[in-house]
Amino acid sequence: IPGALPVLAGSAAAGASGDVAALALTGVLFAWQIPHFYAIGWRTRDDYAAAGFRMMTVSDDSGARTAATALGFAIATQACVVLLTRAIGASPIAMACAHTAGTVYIVAALLFLQRRDKTRASWLFFVSLLALPTILTSLILSTLITGR
Repeated sequence: IPGALPVLAGSAAAGASGDVAALALTGVLFAWQIPHFYAIGWRTRDDYAAAGFRMMTVSDDSGARTAATALGFAIATQACVVLLTRAIGASPIAMACAHTAGTVYIVAALLFLQRRDKTRASWLFFVSLLALPTILTSLILSTLITGR
């Protein structure tokens, strides 16, 4: 929530508190962070357990629940990306870039669900680091180019 709320606060301050684009961007930022965090949590679950942290990546021995939740939020990220690109009238190239990044994020989460190990968690983490900047940069460039 802390990373996504500034978008809503900014849109409210600008007088667009119910704006679909602002809500969709908030959704992207919120949903993106869950697979990102679970990938980190799975890679370092032994450290979290040794420190006494109670979290899903520690208590989920098989990782099935962790990976399924990551996949669900990766799908939610993509759904919000689709809504956002339509709400701002993104250019076809920006849509293609943003949707491709979201799709690759889903694929990385699916691979983690198929085999729940540190390698697949690391891949999901790496993809998360590329997906969000790709999505946001493509939409910013689209807005600058199209003027919308």
